Amino acid sequence: MKFKSKHDLFFIILFSSNSFLWLIALVVARSLLPLNQTIQGILTLVLVLVVVSWLSANYFIMYELQQNGLIIRNGPFVKRISYKQIDRAESVQFKLADVMTGNRVLSSKEGVILYYTTNFGKKSIKLSPMDKEVFLTELRKKVQK
Repeated sequence: MKFKSKHDLFFIILFSSNSFLWLIALVVARSLLPLNQTIQGILTLVLVLVVVSWLSANYFIMYELQQNGLIIRNGPFVKRISYKQIDRAESVQFKLADVMTGNRVLSSKEGVILYYTTNFGKKSIKLSPMDKEVFLTELRKKVQK
């Protein structure tokens, strides 16, 4: 079962403003710094790839409950968490400090914190599925702890 991420206006403004700052940095670096054409081309390519990757990671977030585990798609990045690793999940209303810290794949202030165990210890990840109650219900059916 697939769940899209919920998007808040706050996050859209935050991500758009950060992207705008990257573009300004590109224009300033290309126009003011005395770089040869090859270096300018490489700089342009790197910054464009960073901006595109960053935008896609923030706007194209999806959570998928598969047979063996939870798949978290964050633009070009994919994270897999086995149901066996999941300890608990809880519905939360994130504050600004919560949104800016920790491992997060979210785009809304309303979300879910997923606690899980890896070989390196206990971890948590912050998610923001569009319909978090259905997400939690389906996740609990799969985890069954």
